[in-house]
Amino acid sequence: MVRDYLYIDDVVDAIIASFTARTSSMVFNLGTGVGTSLEQLAHLINEVTGQENEVVRRGVGVSLITTNVLDVSRARAELGYEPRVQLKDGLAATWRKLQAATRS
Repeated sequence: MVRDYLYIDDVVDAIIASFTARTSSMVFNLGTGVGTSLEQLAHLINEVTGQENEVVRRGVGVSLITTNVLDVSRARAELGYEPRVQLKDGLAATWRKLQAATRS
């Protein structure tokens, strides 16, 4: 499956931008416009954490949406939205926060 993953700071930036934007739109897609497969995501997680977790492939159910990559053009045009955090960087930041939380 392919999904469009977005770091939480980019979501917050878009929400803040929506408060002051002069727009009549009420709905915006927030994403990167870039698809990442679950297998790619698992490999990135292994790379960021320095672990070697096994990637297990299973069949996809017939009712599941296999690809979901968002069109963020309205958010770009009307909010000036542009995601800033790359997937690997967001994973690394999340991993560092988790590591710090477990040491506390």
